[in-house]
Amino acid sequence: MTTIVNTPPTTNGETNGNNMSGIVMFVVALGALLLIVYMLVPVVRRSFSAPSVTIPDKVDVNINAPKQ
Repeated sequence: MTTIVNTPPTTNGETNGNNMSGIVMFVVALGALLLIVYMLVPVVRRSFSAPSVTIPDKVDVNINAPKQ
């Protein structure tokens, strides 16, 4: 006959075993945060710089329509 051992959960908030998953999730979240900051730094720098606009000295505008 098979013996079934049913272990009830703890009631005082303790967990069985180590808390390695919490440390791993902290490292993953910290890495994701650093990656986001690393990607956003160039975007923020470009947003505060003045735009580069090149205006030609002479603009040739032909206002006469060709005859058909």
